[in-house]
Amino acid sequence: MVQRVLYRIIAQEQLPKIRFHDLRHTCATLLLQSGIHPKIVAELLGHSSVMVTLDTYSHVTAPMLGVVKKVFETQFVPQKSMEINPTSSKSSSISFRELTIQEEEEHNQ
Repeated sequence: MVQRVLYRIIAQEQLPKIRFHDLRHTCATLLLQSGIHPKIVAELLGHSSVMVTLDTYSHVTAPMLGVVKKVFETQFVPQKSMEINPTSSKSSSISFRELTIQEEEEHNQ
């Protein structure tokens, strides 16, 4: 019944056809991206454990990595400078992002 009502609304509004389950998936994804704790999302979805939610929606963690990097950079990396070459008399400054890029470039070589 819910599916028929959804399809009727979709047809009336000339929207792309989606399943009701797609709405559930979208809702869960938006909640996790908004920072809602996975345990709360798991309970809302009726999952037996938070691991089911995390396994199903683990793709959401990729965009969140940018937030993690910002938190790490502002909380754990000294803001003034990091001495890269201790034998050099000249101190240079490097951000966490620059360090990450350097590591990725080294890994890709």
